[in-house]
Amino acid sequence: MLTKDFYDMVENGVKRSSDNWGTGIILQHPTTGKILLAKRTDTGQYATPGGKVEYKESPKEGIIRECKEESNVDIKDMIVYGNNLHTAPNGKNWVDFLFYSNSFDDSNIKNQETEMEPFGWFSLEDALNLNLFPPSRVGLEIAIHEGIVNQTSDPSSNYVKYVNAPTSALSIMDSPPCQ
Repeated sequence: MLTKDFYDMVENGVKRSSDNWGTGIILQHPTTGKILLAKRTDTGQYATPGGKVEYKESPKEGIIRECKEESNVDIKDMIVYGNNLHTAPNGKNWVDFLFYSNSFDDSNIKNQETEMEPFGWFSLEDALNLNLFPPSRVGLEIAIHEGIVNQTSDPSSNYVKYVNAPTSALSIMDSPPCQ
C-alpha cells in the first residue's frame, strides 16, 4: 500500500548526493497494449525508459527527464504504482520508483544511442520472454500483479471508478433510494 508520504516523496522529495534513487516507466501503447522497450548498450538486456534520479531532483522530475533523454517520448500523464528495493552488482543499494503511462507523445521517438539501441513495441508475452534488465523485469511483474498492466491497453478497466457516495448512515437513510 502506497502512503501519502510516498506520494509526497515522488512529487516533492529531492535526491541527496548519497541517495541511490532510480526510476523506470512502463509506456503501454494506448491502442495496441504493447510495451516500449530497448536493448541497453551496457548490459545487452532490454529495459523500459528510466535511470538515475539526479541531485536535487524529485523522482517524478527524474522519470520525465530520463524518458525524454532516452527515447524522446514526452509523457502527458502518468501514475506511480510502487517502488522496488534492490542491490546492484556493484553492491550499491537502490530504491526504484515505478511509473506507468499510456498517455504520451511518441511521434518523434528516438533512442539515446550511447545508452540504448532503437526502441520497439513488444506484446506483454514477448516482453516477459526477453532478457530483461532486472529492475525493469521486477517493475513489470509488480505492474502485472497490481493489475496496472495486462493484455488490454486500458488499466482503468481494473479499477472501480470514484462515485460520490454517502459517508454516514444518516446520509444513506436520507438518500433517494432509501426514502
